[in-house]
Amino acid sequence: MKKIILAMALFLGSLGAANAQTTIKNGGLENWRTSKLLFNLTATLETPQGWSSFDSVFNIINFISGQNTRVTSQVKKSTAIKNSGLSSAQVTTSNYSDLGLMPGYLTNAKLNINANFDFNFSGGEVLASKPIVASAMVNYKPATVYDSANLYVEVINTALGVDSIIGYGMSTFAGTTNFTKIDLPIYYEDKTLTANLLRYYFVSSYVDDTTESNMLNSSLYVDDVTYTTVKSETYALMSELNVACYPNPTTDVITVTATKGNSLVCEIHSSTGQLMLVKPFDGSTTIRVSDWSAGVYTYNVKDQSNVIVGHGQLAVVRP
Repeated sequence: MKKIILAMALFLGSLGAANAQTTIKNGGLENWRTSKLLFNLTATLETPQGWSSFDSVFNIINFISGQNTRVTSQVKKSTAIKNSGLSSAQVTTSNYSDLGLMPGYLTNAKLNINANFDFNFSGGEVLASKPIVASAMVNYKPATVYDSANLYVEVINTALGVDSIIGYGMSTFAGTTNFTKIDLPIYYEDKTLTANLLRYYFVSSYVDDTTESNMLNSSLYVDDVTYTTVKSETYALMSELNVACYPNPTTDVITVTATKGNSLVCEIHSSTGQLMLVKPFDGSTTIRVSDWSAGVYTYNVKDQSNVIVGHGQLAVVRP
């Protein structure tokens, strides 16, 4: 169990108006990628696009330490147990020959490790405004009644190229019968700093010494990850609609597209918060901005549930 506590310590140590809900990029866990291990080209790891797991790291450590390397797939696609869409992410506790029993980890940040096996994270969901609640649909299947899972979130300020944690929230939860929504309030250490990135960390197990041997195969299913901002907007984490706005910058006309979207609404605000346009569309639409002042504007694309499935900034320039 000491190894598990150490792993959790390394993990947690590295984290350090009206409301609106947004889905983060691939927050529905619909899009997946496969990759090969450099030291075992016959083994395949599966990870949601835009997300990271510890699978490859644990296998690399096993390989370097001379243990029999094996891929345990602590994170994999589940099409049988899901809240919506075609799939969810199954995060499972596994046993490694050298590391021992280890929880599964899933994060929308990028996991980095150096030669000294020091972990750190970068990236995350790019924010247009400050989130106040982080949410996810979870279905937890613990191996015993003593086991529990964790969700940790952190809000990052990237001023001067340095990632600083300015907000965070954490929830520990027991087993669930069906998918259950977790709404995690975010506490801010400094409310004056800009929120640039939002990172989610899901952990499949957390137990004490008395139940360590029983937590193998505890599984956490994650789906529909969102957050709510102070502007009363809900954002989808990594939306599958692939929203795009081009050309950007522009002087005259822009095109807004959503590859799979129907019954969508595009909203554009000025840098001062003025609502410039609200336009319903299916698939794509063109918008003339030739009479707008030069500057940076913010656009949101919402679905039928008023969830923001795509957002970004648009620069209007004048010759």
